[in-house]
Amino acid sequence: MKSFKINFSGSADHNRIGAVIMKYNTKRRSYFGSKLLTQLENSRNNGKACQGAVGATLVEILMAMMVMSIGLVSVASLFPVAILRSVQATQLTNAALQYRKCEDYLRAFPDLTRNHFDGTRVRGNYEFTPDSVTWNRRGAPTNIFELQDREYTTVIDPLGALRFSQQGVPGFPIACGGDPYGLHPDGGMANDIDRYGVDRTNGGFNMSLFDQRSLAYEIFASRDSWSMYSSSVEVSPPGGVYDSLQLNDMTIDSLNELNNSYVNTVDPNDRILVRAIVISKTGKQSHTSLVNGVDSANRRVSLVSPLPNNGLYSAIPEVRLEIFELRYTSLITVSKRLRSFGADNNFGDATVDDDGDGTADNNFYEVVWPGSDDDESVQVLEANLVIFFRRTFSTLNEQVYGVEGMGKGSTQAVKVFWDGSIPDSKPRIEAGEWVFDVRNGHWYQIRTVLLEEGSGTSSLKWISSNNNRFAIVELDRPAESTASFLMFVPNVLEVVRQIPITSYNE
Repeated sequence: MKSFKINFSGSADHNRIGAVIMKYNTKRRSYFGSKLLTQLENSRNNGKACQGAVGATLVEILMAMMVMSIGLVSVASLFPVAILRSVQATQLTNAALQYRKCEDYLRAFPDLTRNHFDGTRVRGNYEFTPDSVTWNRRGAPTNIFELQDREYTTVIDPLGALRFSQQGVPGFPIACGGDPYGLHPDGGMANDIDRYGVDRTNGGFNMSLFDQRSLAYEIFASRDSWSMYSSSVEVSPPGGVYDSLQLNDMTIDSLNELNNSYVNTVDPNDRILVRAIVISKTGKQSHTSLVNGVDSANRRVSLVSPLPNNGLYSAIPEVRLEIFELRYTSLITVSKRLRSFGADNNFGDATVDDDGDGTADNNFYEVVWPGSDDDESVQVLEANLVIFFRRTFSTLNEQVYGVEGMGKGSTQAVKVFWDGSIPDSKPRIEAGEWVFDVRNGHWYQIRTVLLEEGSGTSSLKWISSNNNRFAIVELDRPAESTASFLMFVPNVLEVVRQIPITSYNE
């Protein structure tokens, strides 16, 4: 802004000063007024120019929402797939760990694949004796040479042997593969299991002994999950009794359930599924023990491992009862062949009491007895480790089905039959599921389901006319042996084929 220096000298000067001020004010108003008008005009013009940029039509909004929704749906769809893949990765990882563990134990205990405890003693030649299901399939042999070159399939399944024995299932635990739905009439045979069942052995474990049963669980199961059953915060002080606990706030009904369902089952010695975690009075330490008994009336549980008498458990703030869940379990299937009977061509070793029965009778029970010369002639054809996730020990899961199209080397589709009047007898047929050739010991995976269900019967003699429904599946490889029956086994996570085991002659 300009400044003025004015000298006052009279009235004329006053008049000149007034004129100058008026002239200045007029120019100032003109300058600022025009500038203000220019700014207003520019603002108005800019507003008109920006009107199209700051707004959007309804069509544009809908298009944007559509594009955004497609992106969000695509991203959201990845979450269940990622969860499924994560679960599958976890299961396969646990399956691999279970395989490595079993492989190590097979090196340490090579006789697992040949031994069977028959209730009295361990026998290393069970499947080659008259007690064997396979031995009787073609009828009792009249001479020793009829046993030669036969294929013998054995399922080494200590957990299944124990569970089926506890359930009191007829024909079990020895036979693997049955006909609980009655799909295969006898057809004049004394025992229908002879046609399609195979021997199930317990690996030589005496499952009535706690230590041996624990070892069997250690080898054939993965102890990876304990779930909470109940907890008690009103626990009486031990008072000098350290092998049991009194849980005052647990109901008699819950303790009865614990006792009947888990601790004192059909086998009263089966105490591997429940444990107690006892918290010390400081809350910084705990003691863990398996539970081997429940006294519901007095609200007491008995411990396998007594509490330490060190003063830390003179007062117990909490006891947690947990149940072990068998999530990952396994079994082994082995196919063998007897090639010869040694140099003497006789049962076991001639003039030797091979089986320890007190006589050198050289009968069928001494065939392939461990240490004999014909024992060295047993050939292991195939050995597979089968890993389950949440296996259900039920005879229904071991139903065998008559099939067509399973000739050796055949690549054609396989047709499987069942009885349409028994809806539950339909097998679980899905791509990725596993089937077991019971008699020959081969495992196959279903690649494709070509026909879910059709109507019709088979002309083959081993398939009853009552089996009037069928499905057609394609397997992952050609048939390795001619087969008449298949078992559709649920909950199989992985089958590791051709696992290394010690041959009889090594």
